[in-house]
Amino acid sequence: MLGILLLTCVPLKADPRVVVILKPVHGLVTGVMDSVAVPHLLLQGAFSPHEYSLRPSDAQALSEADVIVWVGEAMETFMERPLTSVSDETRIVELLHSPGMHLLETREGGVWDKQGIETGNGKHEGHQEHTTSQIDPHIWLDPENAAEIVQVVAATLSDVDPINKQVYDANKERVLAQIKSLRAELLISITPIKDRPFIVFHDAYQYLEKHLGLNAVGTITVTPERLPGTRRIISIRRKVAELGAVCIFSEPQFKPRILDSIVSETNAKAGILDPLGAGIPAGPNHYVTLMRRLVEDLKSCLGSS
Repeated sequence: MLGILLLTCVPLKADPRVVVILKPVHGLVTGVMDSVAVPHLLLQGAFSPHEYSLRPSDAQALSEADVIVWVGEAMETFMERPLTSVSDETRIVELLHSPGMHLLETREGGVWDKQGIETGNGKHEGHQEHTTSQIDPHIWLDPENAAEIVQVVAATLSDVDPINKQVYDANKERVLAQIKSLRAELLISITPIKDRPFIVFHDAYQYLEKHLGLNAVGTITVTPERLPGTRRIISIRRKVAELGAVCIFSEPQFKPRILDSIVSETNAKAGILDPLGAGIPAGPNHYVTLMRRLVEDLKSCLGSS
């Protein structure tokens, strides 16, 4: 009887408190944590991860977290300082540092050749080598990287919360199977329009481009917060005509009038791509829905002319 009383007095370990910064990554983490707990999504709505200010509720969630999952400073720029203030016991998972992640170097804004090297302004003419100082942080747009994220998160959670390791492992296998099926589906779906040239607002999609074999030929701007000047606009108009770009894609977070002016003087159509899926409900189905919607939005514009 005494033994039973003692057992009932032993406090149970609480489920891990997990904070995820970006919605696509949050969807993957939610799948791994299914039936254990729901991770807290920090960046909600159509905010840019490059220019976000923490709310008091965000700061509290970070201070109470057992695990924080983020892509890295190159993506969630605003997180660099807050992360220096969290508890030493908090496990911080920076996905860009995962050894199994497939990483690509950033490209300059403008028009690219077949190797992804900018042409038209003299910065990367010929066979000049790429810089290795910057990495494109939009890693989740490659399904193989999404699978790596799932692996990393499952391993971290199993370490932090070994009681639920079997649940995390089972969820991991289920999510990995979903991603594998998604990859095959997207490759088939994109086939009719994969060779059609297009231009994007900023260089956020090269992981998707390379995985699906898409024919993106350039960007309007280097970063979403820095709009191009007159010379760049003139160059883009000329290249749109020369390359026969079918579509120019903007994003919901950024709707510059410049895009309208470029489209109005070319034969290209205007489309919208959202690499974060801001309008898609958060949850375990977010990632699959995001990737399907990106492909559908590409097909809608590229296949309509």
